[in-house]
Amino acid sequence: MKRTIVCLGLLLVVGGLASGCRPSSAATPTPVLSGQRVLLERGLIEVEQGQREEPYYIETPSGALIQPPQPGTRFIVAVGADEVTVVQVIKGVLLVRANGDWVNLESDMQVLIRPGAQIDGPMSVEQYLDRETYLADPVLGE
Repeated sequence: MKRTIVCLGLLLVVGGLASGCRPSSAATPTPVLSGQRVLLERGLIEVEQGQREEPYYIETPSGALIQPPQPGTRFIVAVGADEVTVVQVIKGVLLVRANGDWVNLESDMQVLIRPGAQIDGPMSVEQYLDRETYLADPVLGE
């Protein structure tokens, strides 16, 4: 059974989906992606994909889709007050899609996705986002 999870706020997800998420009655996920849909409307999550988890993918208001990660992948997804999405890969490989384009992100790489725009990147991570940085300035597209 497919279901959608909507996340608001700041979470740390290690080994599975966190309790800061709530079910949503949104439409069925895009057919090319499998598992649960996690909609991050605003906030920051850090994820480390475990070995035996149910597949999921992450979607943001800017149109970003983060494909279900491989086990061992660790990454950050942040959605700012301006609906700009930043995806940073700490370890592993992650596939990100926006506006029809797919980008393969490896460790220490990031992308920036503005609503309705193409993916900006990949580029090297200068500084990983964290809770304090995000809360101090939740506008990511400046």
